[in-house]
Amino acid sequence: MARDFTLTKYRQLLEKFLAKGYTIMAYEDPLQQYSARNTINYQMVYTYATNYLSSHETCAEDEAFLRGLLQWFKRDFFTWCNQPKCCNVNCASGNTAMENIGARQPNQMERQT
Repeated sequence: MARDFTLTKYRQLLEKFLAKGYTIMAYEDPLQQYSARNTINYQMVYTYATNYLSSHETCAEDEAFLRGLLQWFKRDFFTWCNQPKCCNVNCASGNTAMENIGARQPNQMERQT
């Protein structure tokens, strides 16, 4: 009985490990890397990096590039969405018809995963 429990736990751990491995391998996919690189506005990244270098003269270029990439991501790429735009024709007044009704506690199945 104890051995069955140990094997079950081992199998669950192995399944989680393999699932995470598949997720990580998605980042190694050349097509996804190509798509991600084509999304980046390198001109803006280099502008942000140059601005950072001008005020941090001892900074290495690779660090400045990463900081520029971070600035581009935060300022130009990512948008926060508290109230998404509604493109449904049944929305009464467009964006104002969307209303946050709050979050719910996870159900039993969600708690298990």
